[in-house]
Amino acid sequence: MLIVIGMNDNRRLWQIPGVVCFKWSEGFLAFINGDGKIEIWRRTTDVEYHLGKPILTPILPPSRIATIPAQYKKADNRGVEYLTTPTYGNLRGKYTPHAFISTPSYALPQAFFLKYPVVSFIAATRPYTIHIYDIAEGAHIRSVDIEKMLESRGHPPSVMDVFFAKPPTDLCLSDTYVAVSFESFALIIAIRKADEQHFNPITIYETENPILVKKSAYHLNKVTLPQASRRPEGPSFILESGEESCTLDYIDTAGTLAMDHFEARLPPEDETSANAGALIVLSTLLQASATFVSLQMSQDERHLVMVTRSGLLYFLPDFNHVARGLKPLEQSIQRMNVGKPLTRVIYSRYSRRFAVKTGTGDTYIVDIEPMFHSPLSPLQTTPDLQNASIHRLADFRLSKLDTLFTCTEFTRSRLWLLWSPKTLFEVAKKRLGHAASKEDDPEDFDESSLLPAYDSSSFRYAVCFIDFMSGI
Repeated sequence: MLIVIGMNDNRRLWQIPGVVCFKWSEGFLAFINGDGKIEIWRRTTDVEYHLGKPILTPILPPSRIATIPAQYKKADNRGVEYLTTPTYGNLRGKYTPHAFISTPSYALPQAFFLKYPVVSFIAATRPYTIHIYDIAEGAHIRSVDIEKMLESRGHPPSVMDVFFAKPPTDLCLSDTYVAVSFESFALIIAIRKADEQHFNPITIYETENPILVKKSAYHLNKVTLPQASRRPEGPSFILESGEESCTLDYIDTAGTLAMDHFEARLPPEDETSANAGALIVLSTLLQASATFVSLQMSQDERHLVMVTRSGLLYFLPDFNHVARGLKPLEQSIQRMNVGKPLTRVIYSRYSRRFAVKTGTGDTYIVDIEPMFHSPLSPLQTTPDLQNASIHRLADFRLSKLDTLFTCTEFTRSRLWLLWSPKTLFEVAKKRLGHAASKEDDPEDFDESSLLPAYDSSSFRYAVCFIDFMSGI
């Protein structure tokens, strides 16, 4: 069940059943239904333009992604339940059927992604094929057989057996490119065939043992900030009563004490030189050792980030230069050993920041160019992880809700996620109490004065956001 809730009043606005997983982009909602098909719905109050002309909803025959009658039946049922009068205010949060994509198999797609106006998916059948559609025009852009593409680039059948031993792990889109990761390799191609004359597909895989790779990669080094730069402001809370007896909790943990600070540092030179050749190889494959689980591209189509189950983060800055043959891949890619198994990466709409989730419940925010807007900062042609600002969210750790990280969204200055308010409250209280007990006289310290009493009887989970400014 997918439910749309108003953030300002916590009121349920609209819902639709049978949603397995979903994506949202520019007012369009794409989700996989219980039959393994992809439905596209559009926010009813939106009026968007594509290529200078308005977008018509719904998509009608003869388009191969035209809506079907079952979608209108769902829409009518939701309308009767939640729209009492046909006024604009009552259309808030409501979605209208826009398109329907019939996937080649009844099984759920292995991966799918929406970035308006393009939706892409990989069906649960071999050979693995990336299907790409334009939902604004209602057109099929193209389908790319990954196996045939790699074979045409000279990869032997033995390589194909290793590459496709397991299903894809992630898929993402930009305006021009689509990237897909399998456990053993990652691939970046152009969305439209016409762009291939300017962009050569990039295939990335690792040939060295992850243990050896970690020795030559960047590693995290915890940084203790000077006391003058630390801002131990206490949290403030707003407890309000909303409709349906829901409680809205605002927990403000502003200040650098809410984050642990790290920097990326190279290992000693003897270890680095011993593994200098353990980089990415495009033409041969001894053993695909990386276990890629997630990848994302920046919104400006410059950078690519991938993470592995073994704890390695791969950062490929300006991958356009590699695709155009201006720079070799092995000299461009950067790797960092986070030291913990990684599960997901999310890129912000702010193209110099991304978030990484570990299997142990930690969340890291990486700002790859923290001094980008400073007039005193020297001009950098290529970002480097060594200059990155890295923060671990101290109040969002070791949660039992790790699977809910899949619901996380990263806007320009906020990280949105589902979390347990009770857990967040208790962690923040413990941390602030510890900080205050160090600075205050123990006899005068009263931990209960820091935070009010918390009542979690109304709900278990809540939509939380982490608000920060550029250069945190």
